[in-house]
Amino acid sequence: MAEITAQAVNEFRKKTGLGLMECKALLKEADGDLARAETLAKERGLKKAELRAGRAAKAGRIEVYIHHDAKSGVMVELNCETDFVARNDEFKQLAKDLALHIMAANPQYVRREEVPEEMVAEQKRIFMTQVADKPEAIQEKIATGKLDSWFKESVLMDQQFIKDETKSIKDVILAVTSRTGENVSVARFARFVVGGGNILRGAQLSRGSDVVKEATAHYMGMTATVINGLALQDALEKEGCATRLQTTIRMDEIAEPFIRRRALTHLERGRVVILATGTGSPFVTTDTAAALRGKELGAEVLLKATRVDGVYSADPEKNPHAVLYEHLTYDQVLRDELKVMDLTAIGMCLENHLPILVFNFKREGNIERAIAGEPIGTWVSNKPRPRPS
Repeated sequence: MAEITAQAVNEFRKKTGLGLMECKALLKEADGDLARAETLAKERGLKKAELRAGRAAKAGRIEVYIHHDAKSGVMVELNCETDFVARNDEFKQLAKDLALHIMAANPQYVRREEVPEEMVAEQKRIFMTQVADKPEAIQEKIATGKLDSWFKESVLMDQQFIKDETKSIKDVILAVTSRTGENVSVARFARFVVGGGNILRGAQLSRGSDVVKEATAHYMGMTATVINGLALQDALEKEGCATRLQTTIRMDEIAEPFIRRRALTHLERGRVVILATGTGSPFVTTDTAAALRGKELGAEVLLKATRVDGVYSADPEKNPHAVLYEHLTYDQVLRDELKVMDLTAIGMCLENHLPILVFNFKREGNIERAIAGEPIGTWVSNKPRPRPS
């Protein structure tokens, strides 16, 4: 049997966060193999967590994180079984870490079970379409793998912890569960960003609650975009631009209903048309709504305004070595699962040959440059970027 050194125990303890004696016992059982000991720790932690999961977790704390610019923030409810653990420094730190992670990683759901079945089915359909050119025998396996990757992007418990990407959020919570001996779990969270369209995103308000249904939360988010639309309308008209605000959810006192022919007439007469409330249906993203309206109204390009300079090989806010792409094809975006827009929107743009320009709208003058066709940001199309006339 391999000798279990103090250094090995300390290294394993730092990696797992387990107690000293527990680390030593696991290393001894794994004959000094760190990887095997870590697997044992995860298996045992999962079993213990499963046993505790049925126990009522009615204590806990609400943690709030406000970003330094005071324009974005997170609220997360972290539960445990007793007030004693809720006041524990480690539990408090976990709540703070989770709030920071949610702000950075922007998950959409707490657990896989909360993702609507129809959304999972739609994502599976998209992935099956993407692998249609692969051998039939492996199509299902590849699509399932892509679906698993999508879960790891969208579901909090499956995401990689931003402070240690070797661990998932589930691993981090299991470690605290193991050390406290209580059922520790995330009940719900909400992520807020200044600006009407971000008052509520998707199902954030309905997570962990049977009061506000998910479809209702989506409608709340869609109607909130009208706030931005009204503000933009006034700003443009102050500059002398004739403007019309149209919505797919009727609000006759403040906006026109979206009617395709009417919108086209406004455009022909040189007016700016602002479209709010998405498609008017829940479970459909604003990305998809933009792609749909772009096709309906004969747009030459879909402009995706973001806070970074374009599409990168990795998150530039986390990885300083990330590479900016100047041009991507739709196939590259789908194959490499680059976060340009949601996959339904990308598929729609691909089918309708609608190019996408991703650019940083926070750089002064960039919106004007994008409209003028200057070579900024990332051009997504199977055809090269057109040269400005």
